[in-house]
Amino acid sequence: MTTNLWIVFMMLAFFLGGLLFYQAFSWWDRFCFGRRMKRGVKAEVKAEKILRRYGYKVTAVQQPTTMAMKVDGKTKTYEVCPDAIARRKKRLYLVEVKTGARAVDPLFRETRRQLLEYYHGFPVDGVLLVNADAERVHQIEFSSKAVHRPSFLFRKMVAAFVVGAAFAAGLILWVIPHG
Repeated sequence: MTTNLWIVFMMLAFFLGGLLFYQAFSWWDRFCFGRRMKRGVKAEVKAEKILRRYGYKVTAVQQPTTMAMKVDGKTKTYEVCPDAIARRKKRLYLVEVKTGARAVDPLFRETRRQLLEYYHGFPVDGVLLVNADAERVHQIEFSSKAVHRPSFLFRKMVAAFVVGAAFAAGLILWVIPHG
């Protein structure tokens, strides 16, 4: 075989191999997504039973809601779809159902941000995080305002002031008797 024919053959083999790999990867991605979706649907069905055991009554499921924010002074709207809305003792709660090892942790970044958005964006009394795997319900609350800790520089300045004031007081107390 000539060199040119080998080059064409190799290019064709690389192209077909890449195409085959891409198709296999796409199939695997769709397969994993489908499994996650089925697991999520099962968890949401299970969550209603879990909530009932904790004394909550589910009043709506997967109800899309429009939220708004201002970007450069212009109102922008977007849609969110919480897993459920539940009620207990005249209080209304937004429900988020999670499964898996990380997502059920309210401190996990994506979960925390989602709960925070729901908490501040909906006219509800609270947010519930349902761990469908452990069959637990967590009531989540956020403070309405951020708590600011004094900066390192401010704490250093206060410490220097206290040390300076103590030194000055000691010096004054030492000078007066020896005056």
